[in-house]
Amino acid sequence: LPRRLLPPPGRGTRERPTLTMENDAHIDVSATAFYKAQPVIDFMCEVLDIRDINDQRKPLTDSQRVKFTKEIKCLKIEITHCGTMRRKYRVCNVTRRPAQMQSFPLQLENGQTVECTVSKYFLDKYKMKLRYPHLPCLQVGQEHKHTYLPLEVCNIVQGQRCIKKLTDMQTSTMIKATARSAPDREREINNLIRKADFNNDPYVQEFGLNISHDLMEVRGRVLPPPKLQYGGRTKQQALPNQGVWDMRGKQFFTGVEIREWAIACFAPSRTVREDALRNFTQSLQKISNDAGMPIIGQPCFCKYANGPDQVEPMFRYLKATFAGLQLI
Repeated sequence: LPRRLLPPPGRGTRERPTLTMENDAHIDVSATAFYKAQPVIDFMCEVLDIRDINDQRKPLTDSQRVKFTKEIKCLKIEITHCGTMRRKYRVCNVTRRPAQMQSFPLQLENGQTVECTVSKYFLDKYKMKLRYPHLPCLQVGQEHKHTYLPLEVCNIVQGQRCIKKLTDMQTSTMIKATARSAPDREREINNLIRKADFNNDPYVQEFGLNISHDLMEVRGRVLPPPKLQYGGRTKQQALPNQGVWDMRGKQFFTGVEIREWAIACFAPSRTVREDALRNFTQSLQKISNDAGMPIIGQPCFCKYANGPDQVEPMFRYLKATFAGLQLI
């Protein structure tokens, strides 16, 4: 996923006791997004949309570094260059300079302090020649301690919940992955209750509580749908059919006349020819008239645009040139 989420998302239970006339246990299913456990190099490639790390032969640009920093800051990483000792750190920053240029004060055995680059330190200390010395380092722990780690020796620690706002695509993916119908949700909750086996829990028994395995039944009622008042000669009221109000053969209660309007076609002229554009305009006018929102006359502007980059300039031009233009 775009924010490096772990598919499928984590699922768990949420319990909340409520004091009413009787004691209730609210048990529900919840889901959240987690960061995927993976090498930091792969994480960076996903963040910056780099298909192949071998194609990234130059240092990161400032914009790339800032974007990468926003995503990885405060995450926990573990090192891989010390054998079985997978020490964990929390990221506090990403260095501006690459590993081959990023230096830090190194204290020698004789007590002397010298400046040493990260890449040279790893070569001398671990006999490890960095594969990506042109990439930045992670600064971990406390900033004043100058602890720098090359990206290639770090992995994202598993089990870290994503608390940042998800993008629209990530939200859509979460909904698709976690959506449950009411019967499925009921079955899942019942299974959780059976597995929890509350009545054999020593703490529940100590308090003399007994938890029923049956869901609570409550009385409900179906509210009538709102009525819509249409316009036109009949002024009829309409009720929804299967949750939909059908506008066919009906008009808006109070329609607005559109007198100043324009057409900008962002499809190539070879795909949408002028005759097709003209037919679309006529069909749009007919449908609008039938709905009680007449589009009068001809468009004051009708041209083809060249790609999405022309959207904003064209709208600015139309707004400045045609003062009474109405946006549909």
